[in-house]
Amino acid sequence: MKKLLILLAACLASHACHAQLQAHFEESIICLDGSESISITPIVEGATNLSYLWQPNGESSASIIVSEAGTYSVLITNLDNPDQTATVSIEADEKPNFFLYAPDTNCADNFALCPYETFSLQLEVWNEQAGFEYHHYSESGVLLGTGISFTTFGSSTGYGPLQVKTEAISPNGCVFESWLDANVLVEPLPSALDGAHFDYLEGSCQELNFGGNSPEDFALSGPDMSNILPEPQNGIAKLCPVKASHSGTYHLSVATADAECVNCFNSGTFTINVIPDVDTDGIANTLDNCPDYFNPNQVDADGDGVGDDCDNCPTAANTDQADLNENGIGDACEFTSVEPSRYTKISIGPNPCHGLLQLEFDHEIERDAMLSLYNNLGQQVLISPLKSQIDMSHLPSGLYLVLLKHKEQIFYREKLIIEH
Repeated sequence: MKKLLILLAACLASHACHAQLQAHFEESIICLDGSESISITPIVEGATNLSYLWQPNGESSASIIVSEAGTYSVLITNLDNPDQTATVSIEADEKPNFFLYAPDTNCADNFALCPYETFSLQLEVWNEQAGFEYHHYSESGVLLGTGISFTTFGSSTGYGPLQVKTEAISPNGCVFESWLDANVLVEPLPSALDGAHFDYLEGSCQELNFGGNSPEDFALSGPDMSNILPEPQNGIAKLCPVKASHSGTYHLSVATADAECVNCFNSGTFTINVIPDVDTDGIANTLDNCPDYFNPNQVDADGDGVGDDCDNCPTAANTDQADLNENGIGDACEFTSVEPSRYTKISIGPNPCHGLLQLEFDHEIERDAMLSLYNNLGQQVLISPLKSQIDMSHLPSGLYLVLLKHKEQIFYREKLIIEH
């Protein structure tokens, strides 16, 4: 008996016979849906002064962040009684990157159908993970098999949504959902470009969005097909550079979805109007102060409306470019007799203009004098009698040309920037 008491005292002194720690996780399984992360902390009973050692990452904190699938375990030690330990583990499953598709049509999320067509959609899972179970449900919750069949009707059917829910169940019991939310286009509708009109500056580069997914999805014909270059996979064609011969009406047919999905096409027409820019300096001929010379800076030192690059007398105003002896030097630079302008001072501002344009003159204005405003395409966007203030707030931001006229004779010309 005395020997037994001695052994018991030794046991108590060494803490060897103390009970082990009790620990567990509140969760039975971690289900990671998408890119989320979850913090996990073990619950320990009977001790508070504890140390932690997590596997597989070796962290020593009381909790860790779990962001990917795997097995996570932690060794917990009572620092007041190091012989008391507990090891607990938990599994984490991650949602696989899966979605439904129709293998017979090669469509992922849009299905183009012709009227009165019977369509069978085979449901298959892309990127199916081993060990997972997959079940498909209709929008109303009816369990589906591996496919859906339906028949379209006439043009009255229009657009219709197709929704199918797929559940992926992991080996540990996590349930992940993914929806096939597709649009079913039944009636071939006119192309998105049908009836469109485009004003393109000669020499510029433009893009036409045909609405298809690859160059095979559309067919185009028109006055000039040169320089129209389809770009693979995105249904956009570049028109570069724009030529005068591109003006006219184009006929377009576009598949309602991937060409491999269905052979049902939309059609329509659109027009292109090419605004002349002979010297391709980015300034329309009607605005260009040297329409036959490349001068994007439009420098006009004498302010006569003729750019320095083509002015036969760039140091003296001579709008008519008169050259009596045809020696290439304007008469204004060879003869000093020049009729003075009625207006010696004209002020237009502010420039840039943010709303109201102020006009100041040093002479009484003729009653029938007018202000005309042109955009950078040479289109007249405003005409107004001359007055001290003219509202520009309704016009879009951009570069404009101001012309002051009296009886169709231009007596003032100035570039104006409108900013909002």
